[in-house]
Amino acid sequence: MAAIDISHVSFAYKDHHQTDLVLRDVDLHIRDGEFVCIIGHSGCGKSTLLNLVAGLLLPDGGRVELSGRPIDGPGTDRAMVFQHYSLFPWMTAKNNVVFGIRQAKKTLKKNQALRLAQEYLQKVGMEQAGGKYPYQLSGGMQQRVAIARALAMDSPILLLDEPFGALDAKRRAELQQLLAELWDAGSRRKTVLFVTHDIDEALLLADRIVFMRPGKIEAELKVPYARPRLHEEISGAASYESLKAELLDLFYLDWELAADADFQ
Repeated sequence: MAAIDISHVSFAYKDHHQTDLVLRDVDLHIRDGEFVCIIGHSGCGKSTLLNLVAGLLLPDGGRVELSGRPIDGPGTDRAMVFQHYSLFPWMTAKNNVVFGIRQAKKTLKKNQALRLAQEYLQKVGMEQAGGKYPYQLSGGMQQRVAIARALAMDSPILLLDEPFGALDAKRRAELQQLLAELWDAGSRRKTVLFVTHDIDEALLLADRIVFMRPGKIEAELKVPYARPRLHEEISGAASYESLKAELLDLFYLDWELAADADFQ
């Protein structure tokens, strides 16, 4: 059984004047412990699909299920890192992480949650900022705290919407490696759904890459590289450039189709 089962899903944003169909008859099945990256141009429905799995939106048609159960709202079995900063402004960085931990692990004592929060802040390089409030942190620093919160919750499903987009190249590479290591650690891998625009990032992290065109899934590509992976190693493989070219072709074709539609 798929950990996440998206079947014939449609979704539209509606207001008083118009209906904007974002997803139409989308099917996607993600196995337990699989790491799936979704790529595609802005506005193709990637984040909407992620929000449906998170339970923040409900489909207009079809079904979204988690281990055979319909998703009808958010739950601590799914930790999410949003594209935009999502820390509580009235809480310190450490207390933001503690809040997530105590939502997911309700029997954990406060001092244990504090120690765990500090451990994960250290993992993302934010151990010195635990007492600071979000307004005192840069955007990239806030995002690192949000990543620490999601990882510390230890939920079986991890949903990430371009989580490293606000980070500099060095920190981005470090956190990509951390995410891959934590996903691969322990007796049971988490199920990960990861939205990105970055083809190299997808090839580094994913078991499978899903390419979306507006409203639908256009293609799926299995990533063949063994783990653990290092970018400098896989990028030297003969197959790497052909896989990257295949994905770039999908992006370029999408641009051409959009340009033709605008011209007509």
